[in-house]
Amino acid sequence: MKKSILIATITFLILFCIFLTPTFGKYVIEENIVAGTLNIDRTPPNVEETYSTREKTSQPVEVTLQADEQVQDPGNGWVLQEDGCTLKKKFEQNTQEEVEIKDKAGNSKKVTIEVNNIDTIAPVVEILSIYNSNESYPNYANQETQISINLLVKDDQKIQKSLEKNDIHVLINNKEIDSVTKEFEVIRKETKEQEVKLKLFGIKEEGNLSISIQNGVIQDETGNTNVSVTKDTNIQIDNTKPQGIYSQEKIEAGKIEAKIIANEEIRKLDGWTLENKTILKKIFTNNLSYITTIQDLAGNSSQVEINIIEATNIILSYASHNSVVSWSYGYGNYDIAGLEAIRKNATYKTESLAFNISGDVEKDYLQARAYVYTHWGEEGKGRCEITGQIYSNGWNPQGSDWKYETQEDRILLNGKYYFQLGGGGVNGIGKGDMYNENPIPEEIAKQYRYGISALQIKLKSYNENSICYQVYVDSVGWLSPAKNGELTCYDTTKPISALRIALVPNSEVDALINTWNQDERKIYSIKKLVTIN
Repeated sequence: MKKSILIATITFLILFCIFLTPTFGKYVIEENIVAGTLNIDRTPPNVEETYSTREKTSQPVEVTLQADEQVQDPGNGWVLQEDGCTLKKKFEQNTQEEVEIKDKAGNSKKVTIEVNNIDTIAPVVEILSIYNSNESYPNYANQETQISINLLVKDDQKIQKSLEKNDIHVLINNKEIDSVTKEFEVIRKETKEQEVKLKLFGIKEEGNLSISIQNGVIQDETGNTNVSVTKDTNIQIDNTKPQGIYSQEKIEAGKIEAKIIANEEIRKLDGWTLENKTILKKIFTNNLSYITTIQDLAGNSSQVEINIIEATNIILSYASHNSVVSWSYGYGNYDIAGLEAIRKNATYKTESLAFNISGDVEKDYLQARAYVYTHWGEEGKGRCEITGQIYSNGWNPQGSDWKYETQEDRILLNGKYYFQLGGGGVNGIGKGDMYNENPIPEEIAKQYRYGISALQIKLKSYNENSICYQVYVDSVGWLSPAKNGELTCYDTTKPISALRIALVPNSEVDALINTWNQDERKIYSIKKLVTIN
């Protein structure tokens, strides 16, 4: 009994010593295993960690944990290798992880894993701004329009391969096109950003405009490349001219409402009312013919002929006198007073002009003055052999006065009262001045040297209308149109041969003048003149 107590006591002391001295115990128990004794391990494993790369990479990073003894499988994605001492795990994203490594005896050691060198962010492309030279309607363009697109390429790392001109494709309705001119400019280039400007013009196709950058054309330093992207510009390309149908309707007080109906949305036309985005309307008080231009939102334009022929609210009449043909009348609408005389002989000159304005206006609404070049020279005066009108060599009226129809100063022509400038008989053979002196010799009269050589016409008020006029001079042609009191004259010694006049709404002045400048029906030469119907 005493022997058993002694053995138990000795065994307890031995185990107590082992627990108090791990190194001794480990050596005694692990290295000097005695049959029948207990195998005890209280030492945690020693673990060394390694990373497949510490450089920046776009690929997963593999972490290896190498223990100095066999360990247990910690799970959570770690793979225990065949040797029982090695653990491996792949990380596809930057992360920090604490893993507990246990040996077979259950001793553990915590290891902190930190992966921070993975870059999987691909370069991206953004549209910074879009400039359309069609500023009034920036969502529409045609082949004449220039479109500038500023693009930004950015990445969280250094950009190794930048965006280039040929990397950008132009699409219409999501289909790539070649009929486009591209200009490419690098605005700035930094480590992680690149700003470029792409200019587009000459696009002949029609439809929605977008640009596309394909896969892999931009690369950062870790090898990440961009993904394919399509950027919508929200711009419609339209190269088709609008079509406009003209009509007119007589309304109250002798006025005419003109209407243009377009086949698509058009821009507002100055002086006209735009309804439903496709209908233009305007009220005219007098007859007038000219060509106006309508424009769609993309800037395509077409011409529409305006021909007001039934307006009676204001009526403008004018007449030109020549010694051979007598009076020739005009009423706007391309009417040329003096045309008949020039058809007979281009050297014939306009000796007298007469004007009538009637309707819803005052008699002095239209005013005029003219320079008369005569055989009798300065201070000379003549008498119109038809109307008895007295006129002077020089300005009529003289000084700064203007003439208009009055009760005392008017003539009756063609059933209407006109006011007159100059006088018939300026080129008459043997015609003398108002005192019947200094008669014109036959050989000089046949040269038709004399007549009205300078002209000014104005309105009393320009609140609604303007007055436009254009004269033709033999051997020179049509002079540039004048308006609102401007002087038209080639030379005071070269009288005019014909003229035309138009009362024009202020908003239509430029269109009328442009029409006259391009009018194929006017007299540019004698050859063209004789072919006019």
